Amino acid sequence: YPFLKEFPLYKFYVQLDHVRDDGPEYEECSDLLGSNYQRESNLSKICKKVSNATKTFYEIGEVIGSSPSNCCDYFNFWLNDHITKNIPKSVENRLVDNTFDKIFRKIDGPKCVYINLSRCNRDAFQKLKQLYDYSVSFDSIFDQISRGNLSGRDSYCSYIIESVNLYDNITKESLRVATSKYSGKLNRFKNKYNKIKSSALSCEQELPDLNFIMGLKSSGKKVQQKITKAEGHFKGVPNPVPKKVPLKKVPSMGALPKEVAFDQMTHHGVSPVSTIIDHENFESSVTLPNVAVEFCKVLGLSLLLLTLYKVNKFFM
Repeated sequence: YPFLKEFPLYKFYVQLDHVRDDGPEYEECSDLLGSNYQRESNLSKICKKVSNATKTFYEIGEVIGSSPSNCCDYFNFWLNDHITKNIPKSVENRLVDNTFDKIFRKIDGPKCVYINLSRCNRDAFQKLKQLYDYSVSFDSIFDQISRGNLSGRDSYCSYIIESVNLYDNITKESLRVATSKYSGKLNRFKNKYNKIKSSALSCEQELPDLNFIMGLKSSGKKVQQKITKAEGHFKGVPNPVPKKVPLKKVPSMGALPKEVAFDQMTHHGVSPVSTIIDHENFESSVTLPNVAVEFCKVLGLSLLLLTLYKVNKFFM
C-alpha cells in the first residue's frame, strides 16, 4: 500500500535500512564475533549496522515526528526482524542478547531497552510484527481521518479489512494452545481497530465486529481450561476411584441429557464439563444409584401395606 510510506513507522524502517553496515569493529560485538568465526563477515555487518543505527534513530524520530518511546519500539521490531532473518539459529541466544543489550546501553538519549522478540521462529515473529505494524498504522490512519483527509479512503478500507484476516487466523491459532504469545498484541490490535471503526471513516464493505471473534476465542479458551483441569483435577493427587454402584434408568420428565451419572453430578473426581454426554435426544433418562431405587421400593411397599390395612379394617 503506497500510503504506508508516508506513515512514521515505515519512514523509520526505511531510514534504518539505509544505515551503513561498515566502520570500525565495535567492542560490543566481540563476544558475538569471537564465537562465530565462520560467519564473522555477516555477523559483523549486522552488528555494525545496529551500532551505527543507535547513534541516529532518535534523530530520525525527531524528523518524522515520533516520540522517543515509539522510536524505541520501532527500533526493537526492526532489529528483531533482522535477527530472525540474518542470524542463524545455531548462534546462541545468550550471545545475541548480551551483544545487543550492550549496544543499547550506550544509546545517547532517553533510555531504550533491548527486547528479544525473536525467541520464537521467524514465522511466529512475523505474525507478531504484523499485528504491531497494523496497530501503529491504525493510529496514523485515524490521524489522517481526524484531519479530514479522506482521499485515501478506499485504500485505507482495503488495508483494514485485510488486517482482520490476519487477526482472525491468529485468534483461531491461539485457541489451540493454553497460553498464547500473541495475547498482548491481539488486545492492542483490537483496541486500535475499534477506535478507527468508530471514526468518520466510511467503507463500502462494512468493517466486521471484532468483539464477536474475541467472544468465540474466550469461550473456547474457558472450555479448554475446564477440560484440562478435569484431566488432572488435583495436580499430583490421583483422582479417587468412585465405587461402582448398579445403575437403573428411570423416566425423565423434561429435556434432560441422555445420561447423567450420579458420581458425575456430585463431582467425585469428575469434571462438571463431562456430566453432559448427549443433549440431542429429548426422550432421555436419568440414572440413579441403587440406594434411591431401594428407597422407592420401600416407600411403595409401605403405601401398599397401609392401603391393605385400611381395606381390611373397612370389611371387619
